[in-house]
Amino acid sequence: MKLLKTHAMYQSETIILDKNIDLDNLNNKLLNMKDSDSFIIVHKNGISNIIKNNIGIFSGNQFAYIPNLKEFQFEDTWFIKKPSINILDKILFINKELFNKYQTEFYIPIYWNIKNKEYEIIMPKQSVNSASVTFEYIQDPNLILVIDLHSHGNMSAFFSSTDDTNDSTRFKLSMVIGKNDNIVSRMVINSIAYSIDVNEIFNSKERIDFDKIKFRSNKLEIKRPKIKKECKYHNELV
Repeated sequence: MKLLKTHAMYQSETIILDKNIDLDNLNNKLLNMKDSDSFIIVHKNGISNIIKNNIGIFSGNQFAYIPNLKEFQFEDTWFIKKPSINILDKILFINKELFNKYQTEFYIPIYWNIKNKEYEIIMPKQSVNSASVTFEYIQDPNLILVIDLHSHGNMSAFFSSTDDTNDSTRFKLSMVIGKNDNIVSRMVINSIAYSIDVNEIFNSKERIDFDKIKFRSNKLEIKRPKIKKECKYHNELV
């Protein structure tokens, strides 16, 4: 768990699970939360930070033993289907193809298309070099940003101070791809970052043909001399 840099103060109702709390009433309260509502639940197993948004109800957990309180466990609830692990596989493939050509970082987020009810990999307009990437978020009412993902080129996978600043928000699922396809991932709730496993984000049981996974891109500006190598996605990006 890590508290990110933030200028915003997010309000959450705190509930301490002493003997007077009815767990059934609490679970009903959580399942009937309004969008952007959040709760901090203090229980025997630690502290759970729970929030509702347009893709589900999610919980970040700090584990600790707190005596004299009731036990509590909350499973994340997705309102949309979890993305298939093959979507991540395709992003790793695209990133490798692009890195072999340009040796730079890239921003490759995953969106949920409300209208078509499917996931899309969409690379927005961006400017990249070997150590940074700047981009413009896509403004489309039919698209929900589900996973904020970028690569670190030939560096290791880690969340930088810039990432901490960008992720300091109400909610975000964020990932970084480093060299050799190493990945770090986290869930941010009210500017508190919780490390999570990739399998908590993706559905490893669902398999999708690569050709059926939607991919589209906008202008890519390379801030270094171009390296002339074949790239399957070259014509789509520049």
